[in-house]
Amino acid sequence: MKKEEVPSEVMYNHIRLWQQSGQSQKSYCQQAGITYHVFHYWYHKYRHGQPNSNSFIQLSPSSVTSSAFAACYLSNGVRIVLHQPVHADYLKTLAG
Repeated sequence: MKKEEVPSEVMYNHIRLWQQSGQSQKSYCQQAGITYHVFHYWYHKYRHGQPNSNSFIQLSPSSVTSSAFAACYLSNGVRIVLHQPVHADYLKTLAG
């Protein structure tokens, strides 16, 4: 399968599953039926912040600080702290 035929959402989901599995990349790929070099290509993109920049990712409760409503730390070092609830439309304007 050519890498451009693999939807990024599928591979990013595999990356998250691998991270939770405790397995090596190679053994996860063998178990999931994924070619290792294709997985590594997508993992490299994932690590360097190239997933769809207009999409949201799931945040864990540990990323919320006690004095803030929510906090988000981006891979490029940017930190977004919200001190009150905001509408999703406002968050979308931050990505633009």
